[in-house]
Amino acid sequence: TKSGYDDANTIKAMDYVGKLLKDCCPPATTMSETGTDVMFQSGTVAMITQGSWMTAGFLDNEYLVENCDVAILPYDKTTGMRTSICNGLGWAASADTKRPDDCWKLIEWLGSKEMQEKQAELGVTMSAYNNTSDKWVNCTDKFNLNAYLDITKDSTVAGVTNELVLRPYTYNSTVWSQAAQTFFADAWADPSKMEQSCKDFAVQMNQYIDEEDK
Repeated sequence: TKSGYDDANTIKAMDYVGKLLKDCCPPATTMSETGTDVMFQSGTVAMITQGSWMTAGFLDNEYLVENCDVAILPYDKTTGMRTSICNGLGWAASADTKRPDDCWKLIEWLGSKEMQEKQAELGVTMSAYNNTSDKWVNCTDKFNLNAYLDITKDSTVAGVTNELVLRPYTYNSTVWSQAAQTFFADAWADPSKMEQSCKDFAVQMNQYIDEEDK
């Protein structure tokens, strides 16, 4: 219902990421224009964070199959917390379709257990059904896909707590999420501007959210 960009912990995290980008990564403009997954697949960068749905595409890349693997996300040494954002996927049809009955039948079929398991076996992405994750993990022996499932466990290392956080969203999330990519360009280039940028964008994002309710 409101932006969290002006939260003190958000600013702390954004400041950390900003300095990390400046010290360890290609320029933010390069990454926004080229895409981190493209640079990863060409060997330009050594490590990225990516969703499970990228598995099929990465398996088609000979360089990645030969040289890369999957690892669980790192944890915070001070808090002992390992955190990952998660979200769901869904099938949708246009409200203006001239064949709504057919669309519903197709969506129902795609969402069936049989087809969700087939989706996992093909490596498209994880199945939405419980107790079917092994089908996705076993879709390839090239990558350690268990790393994606390990973070769903309460703990995988003594003294470390794993947690999943639902991706923040509103009815029109793309409006403010896309705006953020442009808005923070200066702050990524100069992390000293990060705190003020977070506060300023929170105001703008709240305006976007308010407009959704009108």
